[in-house]
Amino acid sequence: MIESILLIALFVGIYVLTAVLMILYPRLGRKSLSFGISIPSQQWSSPEVSAIRRQYERAGMLLSVILAVPAFLPLLAWELDSPWPALANTGALMTMLAGFGLLYLVCHRRMRLLKAGTDWDRTADNLVSIQTDFQRGKTTPSPLWFIPMGLSVVASLLLIALFYGQAPDPVPTHFNGKGVADAWSPKSPGTFLTGPVMQLFMLVVFAFAWISIRRSKQQIDPTHPEASAEQNRRFRYAWSAFVLASGNAMCWMFAMIPLSMLALMPPSWFLIVTVAVSFAVISASVLLSIRYGQGGSRLSPLPAREAGRVINRNDDRHWKLGVFYVNPEDPALFLEKRFGIGWTMNFGRPMAWVVVGALVLRIVVSFFLPAMMQ
Repeated sequence: MIESILLIALFVGIYVLTAVLMILYPRLGRKSLSFGISIPSQQWSSPEVSAIRRQYERAGMLLSVILAVPAFLPLLAWELDSPWPALANTGALMTMLAGFGLLYLVCHRRMRLLKAGTDWDRTADNLVSIQTDFQRGKTTPSPLWFIPMGLSVVASLLLIALFYGQAPDPVPTHFNGKGVADAWSPKSPGTFLTGPVMQLFMLVVFAFAWISIRRSKQQIDPTHPEASAEQNRRFRYAWSAFVLASGNAMCWMFAMIPLSMLALMPPSWFLIVTVAVSFAVISASVLLSIRYGQGGSRLSPLPAREAGRVINRNDDRHWKLGVFYVNPEDPALFLEKRFGIGWTMNFGRPMAWVVVGALVLRIVVSFFLPAMMQ
């Protein structure tokens, strides 16, 4: 019974929190951007721009409510040994995200047409502010917090080495929602290395996220550079701390996989920890997004004076659909997204495609990893 409640709570929580965040995205970004288009910040609250934002929000709420039906109803009659309710919920979630993507594209086009019909570019100054001592301020916690992640991999390997002789044969490799094994593999060292490989991959992913935050391009409001720079430092520090905390929690969570496979721990314990960690990570990301906004823009709002005469870095031509930044002349590899919270890459740099290729390779390998480890 407890497993059923936990899983239903997790799936419902993920759907609701995701919907809330997607609906709020236009209000969490910088006031100098609207649906991926640069604008004078004073225009953010203008009737025309506000109307586009309200259209997105209303359509997004309607979409979320409609898709909640196929997302939640199957969960009410969930037999935990059946994967279909979970698949239905995941399908509804993916459909909702695709719907929000389409809504964004519609609003991005309306915003682009609105700007084209104004004189904002002609009457506003296009300024860029850079602080040469920006990195002297503390923008990220110490990278020493990656050490516990590495220790989780070592702990898993030691556990496997110590108890491998006592492991059952065949080895349970998958458990249903009731904690009952429903898939097995022949006993071999490779079978038990699945957990440590996943931990190592998580360590690499979170290290990459930490580096991208630390080395991302500055984006500072030129009308109030000092206050804006401090906002951005606090934003980076909070999110890099989140990356370190989430990475440690997930690496140690995956360290429980060998415990289940070695029959040293009830599988239901892993389920409980997985639900708790997943919900905590998602909830924390939503709260951070609402508290800080993109680039720290929701921290101690900057004074509005002179805002209407300035467009901060009007480089719309380099942003494809307001989402993909392509500028071979810009040496920066990482920079803030124009819509949503977080960072993206400069796809005009070859290294960005190396990263994309590595991620695609990792996804492909993940499908074949269980067979390769046997």
